Amino acid sequence: HHQDELQTRLDKFFNAANQLAGTFTLRSIRSDTGNLFGFDDRARSRGINAEVHWRHSFTPLLRTTFAVRYNSLAIRTIPFFAGVRNVSGEAGIAGNDPAPEAWGPPALSFSGGWAGLSDGLPLRNRDQTVTFAADATWNHGDHSLSWGADLRRLQFNYRQQANPRGSFTFNG
Repeated sequence: HHQDELQTRLDKFFNAANQLAGTFTLRSIRSDTGNLFGFDDRARSRGINAEVHWRHSFTPLLRTTFAVRYNSLAIRTIPFFAGVRNVSGEAGIAGNDPAPEAWGPPALSFSGGWAGLSDGLPLRNRDQTVTFAADATWNHGDHSLSWGADLRRLQFNYRQQANPRGSFTFNG
């Protein structure tokens, strides 16, 4: 299991009425999972979070903030046999996914308390969010009034199958 992270922050005060700030975070996680036969499946993920916001004070009692945010998370699982050997296809199993990233043996399950055998499943997910935000606050005496709005674009990309290579069950 390996994890790397980079974080940066920038704050700039132009004057009492204008401030600019930004953050950026990049995270990468890599891990391998082995099974009884030494077949290692790889898992990879990468996340990016970034934000820039500008704060402007029109008067000491009225201030606004405008922000742009970007968030992304990509997750990928790469089975041991992916792109190497189409075990289920070579065995003549029909109806399985012929894509190279789905290659591998079918799942085997046994009755009577025996442990089953299976290889990892291919997975590729990528989510992104872009946000534009604005808010304002007005203070008057003991009272404060705040309002704002967000506009978001959400993107979800999933590529995953529950059983791309088929399965065999042996019940004796």
